[in-house]
Amino acid sequence: MQIETHWFGRKSFIEGESLQREFAEKARVDEQGYLLGFEFNPVITLGKRGHVAKDLMCTPSQIEQKGIEIQCIARGGQATLHSHGQTVIYPVLPLRSWNWGVKKYVRWLIDTTQESLKVLGIETQEYSEPGLYTPVGKIAFFGVRIVQGISQYGISINTANDLEEFAVIRSCGKSCENFDRISNHKPHVTVGDAFSAWTAQIRI
Repeated sequence: MQIETHWFGRKSFIEGESLQREFAEKARVDEQGYLLGFEFNPVITLGKRGHVAKDLMCTPSQIEQKGIEIQCIARGGQATLHSHGQTVIYPVLPLRSWNWGVKKYVRWLIDTTQESLKVLGIETQEYSEPGLYTPVGKIAFFGVRIVQGISQYGISINTANDLEEFAVIRSCGKSCENFDRISNHKPHVTVGDAFSAWTAQIRI
C-alpha cells in the first residue's frame, strides 16, 4: 500500500472537486492512495444532512455578498465552512482494495490528525460530535464519502483562518460552537506546514 501526496495550495472548491475525481479514477486503476491538500477560497458546503434554511445563519444572498460560495455536496454531515488559512485534506484511497472498512478509515483519519496537531504542540480531545477539540474549541473537522470503494473528502484543520466567519453557519448542526486554530498556539505555521505535519504522521 502506497500513498502519494500532492499539495495544490489555494484553489476554488470546484477545482478541488475536479482534482478529487481525477485522482479517484487513478486510485481505481492503480490501487494506490493519493493525499490531496488545499486551501480553498471561501465556501460553505452542505452535506447530505445539511439544509439551507436550518444551517445558514444568513440568507444565501447575504452570504454570497460576503464573498462566500454555497455548495451542496454528497459527503456525510451538515454545514461546514472553508476559507483562506484553513488546511483541507482529501485522502483518495482505494479502501476496498486495501480491505479497509469505514470504521478503520475514520479512525485512521482521526488518529493521524490528532498526532499531527500533537507534533505542533497542540493536544486535542474527541467528544460525541465528530471532530477534534482543544480546551478553547473545535480545531479539526471530518466529513467523508465512499464511492465504489474509494474515499472522498476528509479533513479540514483551522490553521490561520478567520474564526469569526463561522458565524454564518450552524457548524455541523451546532449554532453556539467555539473554535480554535493552530495560529493561536503556533503563529507562524502555514496551511502548507499543517499539510506537511499531517503527511509526516501517516502510518499504513
